[in-house]
Formats: sequence, structure tokens, C-alpha cells
Amino acid sequence: MNNFIEKLLKAEITPAMYALLICINNGISFPWDISEIAKQSMIKTLLDKGLLKFENGAYILKGKALLLINEDPKETVSIKSCDSWIDDWIN
Repeated sequence: MNNFIEKLLKAEITPAMYALLICINNGISFPWDISEIAKQSMIKTLLDKGLLKFENGAYILKGKALLLINEDPKETVSIKSCDSWIDDWIN
């Protein structure tokens, strides 16, 4: 989970903005009851950061946002964990 938080911090977005990106990408309603002003503020921030664009009357996720929401968390693998099987695999 720490890796996920680091991604949000690097992208400079909040968890609510991340959820909004997922909702926009999947064409579903935002699940939290927030004011329209708050929602528009999040959208403006996402537009300003280059994560969204408005095209043909709809918001569309740009490449950076797609990478952010579609990337599955991966476990880190230490080099030492490979030592036990790498020689057999190479042979």
C-alpha cells in the first residue's frame, strides 16, 4: 500500500481525485456525496495536471492517468530471493 500512496503523492492528487479518475474511466457516478463545487475543483485540478482532457462533451483520461489507475501493485523481489533458483533456470 505504501507504493500506492507514493504514486498519489508523486502525481500530487488526493485519494478522492484518484477515485474520480476511476469513476470517469468506468463511466460511473462518484460514490461520495460532495458538493458540485468540490467536484468541479477536483476536475479542474486533474485537468491542470494533465491527467484529464475535455473532448466532445466528455472528460477523458490522458496517458498519465491511465497508467496511474491501471497499474497493478507489484511485489518487490529482492536479488537474494532469486539466488535459490536462478542457476537452475539458466541451466
